[in-house]
Amino acid sequence: MPNPFVLPSLIFRKDDLAKVCTLLENDRDFVITGVPGIGRRTLIRNAARQADVRYLEIDCLRCRSASQFMRLLADSISDGFQAPSELAKIYQWSLDQPLALDQTLPNRARLVWSVAAGKEWALFASLLALPQYLAEAIAAES
Repeated sequence: MPNPFVLPSLIFRKDDLAKVCTLLENDRDFVITGVPGIGRRTLIRNAARQADVRYLEIDCLRCRSASQFMRLLADSISDGFQAPSELAKIYQWSLDQPLALDQTLPNRARLVWSVAAGKEWALFASLLALPQYLAEAIAAES
């Protein structure tokens, strides 16, 4: 019986899909590189679905500055964690951080900040720490 998680575009990448699933299931870090159009995103999305894990997607080609990268990272985090209990965790966590959770926008919450130019390092460190904090907090509830 065919695997419902393998899209036709991944038929010839079953080994790659299995390797990525194993890395995700074992909470390992990895980087996939290659020329545009080879299916990296499709591979990651399908592996994450098959392994039942979350991932953050940031299109680095759209980044033209550090502040733009941080905005894309923040949006990826807030898009990935929209459940009310997750937003409550983000809000509680943000009380001690150089950013805040804006829940006044229609349809979604968004991480916001006001940091002077050249002072972005603390904000960047906070954004990088947030997914790990959320993963640990959610796992502790399970």
